[in-house]
Amino acid sequence: MNCFTLDLAPDGLGKLTGYVQEPSSELSNMNKRPALLIFPGGAYQRCSDREAEPVALSFSAQGFQTFVLRYSVKEKGVFPQPLLDAEGAIRALRTHAEEWNLDPNRIAVCGFSAGGHLASCLATMSAPELRPNALVLGYGAVDKKVALTNRPFPLERVGPDTPPTFLFHTWEDPVCPVGGSLAFAQALNQNGVPFELHIFQNGQHGMATGKPLSSNGVLENTDADYSDWIRLCANWLFHQFGSFETPGRQFSYLTVEGEGRFHGGIQLGDLLRYPEAKEVILKYLPEIERHSMPRLVSRYSVPQYSKFDPATLPPERAEQLAKELEALPYKG
Repeated sequence: MNCFTLDLAPDGLGKLTGYVQEPSSELSNMNKRPALLIFPGGAYQRCSDREAEPVALSFSAQGFQTFVLRYSVKEKGVFPQPLLDAEGAIRALRTHAEEWNLDPNRIAVCGFSAGGHLASCLATMSAPELRPNALVLGYGAVDKKVALTNRPFPLERVGPDTPPTFLFHTWEDPVCPVGGSLAFAQALNQNGVPFELHIFQNGQHGMATGKPLSSNGVLENTDADYSDWIRLCANWLFHQFGSFETPGRQFSYLTVEGEGRFHGGIQLGDLLRYPEAKEVILKYLPEIERHSMPRLVSRYSVPQYSKFDPATLPPERAEQLAKELEALPYKG
């Protein structure tokens, strides 16, 4: 994993921390990952560490490229500066999409409390090219009852172009009333925007992941039911973005006799039964008959073996091997 921090402006306003997972030949179906950009809460006075890295790493484990924006706060956090920081973070993700191995059209923003206010402002007020593709609001400060002086009220700006939204909250929250999430969901519904809403009965404000890691040693910051929001949210995001590609089968079950010809999609163990095919295969895989896992590799087709051991059989050589097999006559 490549971890880094990027200053989004020369005056130091807005810092983007990335947790970028590198491409791997053994994770070939996970290239161009979806991304989750996290805005911690903190009443625009700070950015809570409890709602930053623990959340990022939880979603990294689900396969997302994750980022945390520490946006401008206190005297530097006068609007629209935090929103400019958020727009700069989105711009950075889409500009560096190739370098950071992410899909620029599958970016979700997740905001907690005041960070939820900022995330919903980004999703409802920014230009279309600077909005996320999905929005996640954790006990977001989107209700007028929450005192966020001299800041916009994003609930009034929800429209048909607001991205699909996942909301979670606790009924007991004494700081950001649950009514804010309920009202936001109602506004989404009125505008025909898909959403998913989870209200957990128990839990105070600022629960973060709901697990001991992010609890700061406070028992009331942990709740097993509430902590399930991470799994629910990841599943919802995969419904929105699509999951990682997986083949229908890991192994080839095709045989030469069944196919009536030679080709690269047939399992290698069956191909090796034919002297003419064996001669071709040994040109490319001279050690295959002495492989340490013979039962495993015998079930692979040529492309599957290439994925299994690309150092021995790179994709271009696998294509050559397949072409030579296809050129062999089969007499039945």
